[in-house]
Amino acid sequence: MPFWMVAHMGIRALLRRVFSHAPSVDMSAKPVANASSAYDRFMQSTKIGYLEWHDGIGYDLDAFRALTASERDAVVQHLSGNNGPAFDWRDIEVFQAATTPESIAALRRALQSSRADSRLHVAAALHAMGYLPDLGEIVARELDHVTILDGMVYALGLVGHALTPRIRDALLRGVRDRPEVGPHYAAKLCYLTGNASSDFDWTMRPFFLRFGEHSSRDERTRAYRELCEMIEAH
Repeated sequence: MPFWMVAHMGIRALLRRVFSHAPSVDMSAKPVANASSAYDRFMQSTKIGYLEWHDGIGYDLDAFRALTASERDAVVQHLSGNNGPAFDWRDIEVFQAATTPESIAALRRALQSSRADSRLHVAAALHAMGYLPDLGEIVARELDHVTILDGMVYALGLVGHALTPRIRDALLRGVRDRPEVGPHYAAKLCYLTGNASSDFDWTMRPFFLRFGEHSSRDERTRAYRELCEMIEAH
């Protein structure tokens, strides 16, 4: 997560809230008899601590790909039953790498997850695998639901550089109606329309913060009108 988001929320509060969602995979419930060394390496990589969370380190996919077919099946079966459909992005990477009927079924179930972050990661995975042609439609829909702690950063990354009408409208709704994400959506809109030099142009930070939770409704309304004029939105 970018530093400016951390500073906005407070470092200690953010760490408590985000790290509490770090995945915990206990594979000992289903041990594999006569496991390979690759299995042991993969198992070790599923122990996610602060460093792995902070640096965004996933499971060891090289080790996973080196597993025997039965070991891969055992891992997929355990992960698919361990976390319900609210899979962590690390689980989703494993399912994508496995490309088995069970792993693809788990990905499809995760499209109905209660977590926006899971839905977005699995949509991106299915799109990369050729099972989901229109990723932009899902991203536009999820922009109405993501929060700072659940999918916002990933959703904005998936927007990329293509400002489709649906994505533009979703970003504008967030700017207008959702102060939690408003500054970040405004920053993305300004960047994609050529009014800012980066995804979060620090020279425009005072303007972006006018859409935030510490601004009055009247102030946010005035800022919204200025933004619409700036990007020529109607």
